[in-house]
Amino acid sequence: MSPMIRPMEQFVKTLLAARRVSTPLVAIRTADPALTVARIEEAVGRDAAIVQWDIVRGLVRVNDAGTKEIGKVLGERDSASVGPVDALVAACQLGEDAVLVFANAQRFWNDPQVAQAIWNLRDIFKANGRTLTLLTTPGAVLPDELTQDVLVLDEPLPAVEDLTAFLRKRWLRRRCRNSRQKPAGKRLMLCSAWPHSRQSRCWQCRCRRRGLIWNSSGNESGK
Repeated sequence: MSPMIRPMEQFVKTLLAARRVSTPLVAIRTADPALTVARIEEAVGRDAAIVQWDIVRGLVRVNDAGTKEIGKVLGERDSASVGPVDALVAACQLGEDAVLVFANAQRFWNDPQVAQAIWNLRDIFKANGRTLTLLTTPGAVLPDELTQDVLVLDEPLPAVEDLTAFLRKRWLRRRCRNSRQKPAGKRLMLCSAWPHSRQSRCWQCRCRRRGLIWNSSGNESGK
């Protein structure tokens, strides 16, 4: 009997398939944009640059590779001064396989200039594997001008297993990053404080914040 594929796994596979065939314009209807951006980051990998635009911050990086692209696109310009049309026009300068995430696209795509700027990226992005990802609310409907050119995906609500796996990956990534910044004189110890019911390694100072005191033998005790 083959294992059942969860909706979130199917969504990620569809997203990866769209990248493999260089689908240039993708709209993702999601109830949790932040989680969707994290999913995109995992699917794309570290090598491809990911940048994001929103109405408040303008153009910002999502991953480390996106930092260089932001510098190339903006130069000395303030990122917060970049409007929706400016961001889409500037996206033409992004490198190969780059991803531009456009937040709350449903608020802007009915503007004729924005709709045209989105459509203008179709062939340009198709040529070298770049992707414009339009993040929208569940149930958002594309304007007629874009319905034939934008792939629409509905991100399912995550199951408990999906959330557990996601949080574990994020926690392990942060733990590895913190371990590279180990302060002098600190000693790694075994701790059962996080995650619950699993032994993990943490800093002594973290254990104190969680109400635990470590004795000289490395065993935990209450305050």
